[in-house]
Amino acid sequence: MRIIVACVAFALLACETGRPVAYSLRKEAGTDCVNYCGELGMQMSAVVIIANMTGCVCEPKSGKQAAAGGPAAATGGAVAAVLAAQAAQQQQQAAQPHR
Repeated sequence: MRIIVACVAFALLACETGRPVAYSLRKEAGTDCVNYCGELGMQMSAVVIIANMTGCVCEPKSGKQAAAGGPAAATGGAVAAVLAAQAAQQQQQAAQPHR
């Protein structure tokens, strides 16, 4: 019986919920991405929204031959970088004493 009580207590006390993310997309995000991609000699193919950050996915202009999976691979790398930054931020917040 003690084991069951210990398991239930552990399950209830070990859980921590994250803070909800309130984010509103700036209306200029698409225009900014078009400009950023244009400066690189590319065209915008998507705006990426992850947590409370936005990013741009650029791809070569239609006249150039694109590598297979290029934009998708770039997006995957961007997602990984943002998730790593978010995890580091959460660890820092967890290490700080709660008020």
